[in-house]
Amino acid sequence: MHSQDSHGQVILCGLGNLGCRVASLFCRLGRSGHIITLEAGEHWRRNGTDAFKVILGNAREEQHLRAAGIMHASVLLALTDDDIANVDICLEARRLNPCITVIARTQDEDLAVHLERSGLVHRAFCTASLAVPAFSAAARGDRFLDTIEHAGRLHDLERVLVSDAAQGLGATVADWERRTGGTVLALREAGCPTRAATPDTPLRAGTVLHCLHARPPAAKAPGSPLLQSLHRLGLGLRQSWTEVPNAFRLALAFFGLVVLLSIVLFHFALGLPWVDAVYFVCTTITTVGYGDINLQQAAPWLKLYGSFLMLCSAGLLATLCSIITNLLLQTRLRDVLSRGCSHQRGHLVIVGLGNVGYRLVGALLASGEKVVAVDGDRDGRYVEAVKRLAPVVHGDARIPSTLELAGLPGAKALVVVTSHDIENIAIGLASKRAAPVGRVILRLFDAKLAESMGKGPQIDALLSVSTIAAPHLVAAGLRKDTLKGLLLEDLLIVLFPASAADSAQPGMGVELHPLRPATESPS
Repeated sequence: MHSQDSHGQVILCGLGNLGCRVASLFCRLGRSGHIITLEAGEHWRRNGTDAFKVILGNAREEQHLRAAGIMHASVLLALTDDDIANVDICLEARRLNPCITVIARTQDEDLAVHLERSGLVHRAFCTASLAVPAFSAAARGDRFLDTIEHAGRLHDLERVLVSDAAQGLGATVADWERRTGGTVLALREAGCPTRAATPDTPLRAGTVLHCLHARPPAAKAPGSPLLQSLHRLGLGLRQSWTEVPNAFRLALAFFGLVVLLSIVLFHFALGLPWVDAVYFVCTTITTVGYGDINLQQAAPWLKLYGSFLMLCSAGLLATLCSIITNLLLQTRLRDVLSRGCSHQRGHLVIVGLGNVGYRLVGALLASGEKVVAVDGDRDGRYVEAVKRLAPVVHGDARIPSTLELAGLPGAKALVVVTSHDIENIAIGLASKRAAPVGRVILRLFDAKLAESMGKGPQIDALLSVSTIAAPHLVAAGLRKDTLKGLLLEDLLIVLFPASAADSAQPGMGVELHPLRPATESPS
């Protein structure tokens, strides 16, 4: 199939991890063009092809855009790490060639929306937002590959292995779609590459289906939010009490014993009813006066005991104030609420509240999941925003006690998305030692390291933001109305808005673009 912008030269501005992957995918599609970059990275020097010529320079300068053939190019993608530079590049490109399609990468999702709505660029994408659905899907299980949102509905891209009649063995693709309500985008038969599926394709044992399903609306969590918060508050207070210094706890226990003994003593020695005895001890401790009950006519030893109680009350009040002050200084109410997370079950633990982590928490909550976040920086950019949505545990996630506070033993998945590969790996391995957590998903920047780590049994999924975002950006370069670009082995799947007559799911159409093998370079 052909797309809206399937021909013409491509100009890429920026050659970081994302730029290299986008260029590689365009090469595998048979496209060519130019790359404008301040410096060609080592990866590109080793693996680059003749399909894309590298121009060393600043893409914001007209001379370099002209050298890259801006006047005859069909699409330009600004993929540097600088949002301002990307916007400036796109504006300059449109000034030189009003017919060119310009696509900007941003770090800020709101900026991306504003750029598109204002018409300054044709498409703008926050790469962190593009990656969130894949992380969310990986946390749910191996069968889920990605999530697409369209027309207010979530659609899951799933992998289904045909092994018996329950998966459609013996039927055709059309039969399977009618029975399940899903849409098969592609399939892979045993020993064959992934390919497009036709309605009359028979389903044999070992066939893997890549299908799209509309997700049912998320069910509301049982119990009211108020009761859930009160429950977490109770658990959090109990956890906070265990962290009070032993000296304070012993002093409080001693004074509590004195209060109970005093109530019993005044009940029998003065003949006071139990309620009056409690009242008398409270007035003595709080020193509000002896206007009604007093020890003026009591025996000398009882007066001495009353004096002892008054002296003890000063220590009791001081201890209580110290404990309360200590708790207030060390934590706030939201922190106390987060202490109860150690007792949660069936939730997801998200480590790292950066661009990806913040958006991932929101996406998971919107899909009905329970989430506990972990971050070592109390003053992080997104920490306060996340605290309004879900409990946040502060601490180093490489330390087992921090993961225990986040309820790791009862979690169904741990997703680690900090900005440091080594830290992510350390947290993932520490989690496996600390508790038998359901799934462990790590974010990695280094593709070679991810390939090596993927061969071990410790980690369930290794994901890279640039690897996830690259197919989407390439798909947007093929057609401006792209909803989602997905890479399945040697097949690029492009989802776009369409009429109900030719849509895979309501309002969604599909294009399939075969890719050359990754080892084959275009001439």
